Amino acid sequence: MKQLEFIDFDVAEGEAPRVTTINNISPLHHDRDEEPADMSEKKEKKVPEQTGESLEKEEIIQKSKTLFAAEKLLKTKFDGKTYEELTDEDLDKLSDKEFDLLDKAFGESAEHESLIKKIRPGHVIAFLAVLVVIAVIYRITHWGTMIDQSEVEKGNYDTIGYTDLLDQILPVMDENGNVVENLEVDNIVLFGNAPFADDRDSTEGLANMIADATGAKVTNLSVGGSKLACEEEQIGEQFSNYDAFSLYWLVCLSYFDGTSDYVQRAMTGMGENLPPEASEVYEAATGLNWEEVDVVAIMYDATDYLSDSFISNGEQPTNVRYFTGNLQASLEVLKQINPRLRVIVLSPTYAYYEDENGDYISSEKHRNERYGTLADYCINEGDACAEWSASFVDNLFGTVTEDNAKDYLTDNIHLNKAGREKVLERFLYALRFYD
Repeated sequence: MKQLEFIDFDVAEGEAPRVTTINNISPLHHDRDEEPADMSEKKEKKVPEQTGESLEKEEIIQKSKTLFAAEKLLKTKFDGKTYEELTDEDLDKLSDKEFDLLDKAFGESAEHESLIKKIRPGHVIAFLAVLVVIAVIYRITHWGTMIDQSEVEKGNYDTIGYTDLLDQILPVMDENGNVVENLEVDNIVLFGNAPFADDRDSTEGLANMIADATGAKVTNLSVGGSKLACEEEQIGEQFSNYDAFSLYWLVCLSYFDGTSDYVQRAMTGMGENLPPEASEVYEAATGLNWEEVDVVAIMYDATDYLSDSFISNGEQPTNVRYFTGNLQASLEVLKQINPRLRVIVLSPTYAYYEDENGDYISSEKHRNERYGTLADYCINEGDACAEWSASFVDNLFGTVTEDNAKDYLTDNIHLNKAGREKVLERFLYALRFYD
């Protein structure tokens, strides 16, 4: 039985898509299971019974006739060669009927005969020719096939097994459209959540590892527990307080003076739930001198996927309530700050979905309430970067993947030291790509 599912995404915002299932059973299924009309007649016909002795005599006679005919064929067509002496060229001269005769007479007794010899060369050539034709036809009909962006946004395609890296390392261009080489890397600003925020005061923290590897001053504006997509479009004490630490509002906090009042109100509204690094990030953001910044690195883990964040909105591409919308709105502001700013966005690494029993489930198989897998979030994130000429590093398929996640995660999502080293390696690869 086949089932067809039609997903209706034309629903009110925040409401889950409606799924309609239609059972489509082929009529051939019934025909195959029904008993043929003449089956009862066939069942009634009886075959005359034979004794074991008569069957044995008949079998001996039949074998003798077959052997005699086969030996006669060898004598007349191959000058008395034995079956074992026949070459591939000899076998190819036989008709199908003659080949079957020799195989029936000598094939079972010639235990030393290889399977390859019993296969006629002409048949092998014909089979290979058919395979070549099929391959050519498939290549022609599937050349240049692309996934429609609307399908990416809906998540109506299977991303399991997708192995091509989504990296897109873009150069910084000057006013004349030329690549700017050997850019200075004296000051790096980091935005994100756990990957940069965890162990921020330790030498094993990713932010400090980047500082050691590059020799640059690193300003860490990451906040653990935050995510890209906002719950609401505004921030303040009466709104979702954690939204103030999303990428967009932190970028605005670091550049627009008027944003600080709203962020302060949100921090006041959080009370005891205020992240421990919140005050440090607030001070660093409001005191940031963008004229000194050379590189911005952005990395959010799979929190948005695990929190069922909206992925994207084609009609409102910079809506901060969406995963890619918040990113695009932030990139727009960063380009306003400095068009030649190097921006490197690192995708989430692999993370497991955790069910209500605490069991880990593949994030390539589990679709969240927005009907998206973790791969859907990463694919859309890469597309958003392309819109604003930001470099994109694919960590999901190129760094910490489903195959090696157990070696680089402390739980279902957080990186251990080895995992951070893998991310550092990929960041440095993008940073030095055009050097």
